Amino acid sequence: NVYSDDKKGCYLSTRYLISRGHKKIAFAAYCEDNPLLTDRFNGYRAAMEESGLGCDPDCIFSYSPSYDDGIAAGKAIAGSGHKITAVVTTADICAIGVMEGARLAGLRIPTDLSVIGYDNLSVSTYTTPKLTTISQNVTKKAETAMKLLLEKLRTGHVEQPHVQLDVELIERQSTVSLL
Repeated sequence: NVYSDDKKGCYLSTRYLISRGHKKIAFAAYCEDNPLLTDRFNGYRAAMEESGLGCDPDCIFSYSPSYDDGIAAGKAIAGSGHKITAVVTTADICAIGVMEGARLAGLRIPTDLSVIGYDNLSVSTYTTPKLTTISQNVTKKAETAMKLLLEKLRTGHVEQPHVQLDVELIERQSTVSLL
């Protein structure tokens, strides 16, 4: 089992936004019955609570991490009336949808709404603005999984069957500092 530190990923996203002066930060994902997305939500919540901002239920938008639901989330965030200035998502494709939905609802990215994705998909460099995201280094995940598989085939067992890889924030253009 090769996986990323999902909790840390959304923790980093949220702390980054907080460090840039954002206080009303939304979280966009439906994470019930999904341990991976729950870990990401727990990272968001930990950063919000640690900073003293708390985890406001009005800032949680339960949409699946897809492009179409991202559009719906972006529209909902824009129309919420809660003065949200940033959003943390659990997938780049959802973040791209959030940017489109918010734009359709009259917001400018990142001037009115900063957006951070998750995955560092290559498409993130083609959006306008380019998407700030969390990289989970998919290439390294694949290489590590292949190494473990080959070890299992050669020896019949794997010394370390669970490997957690680190994540990093990739800063691009979809966020703005409020400071």
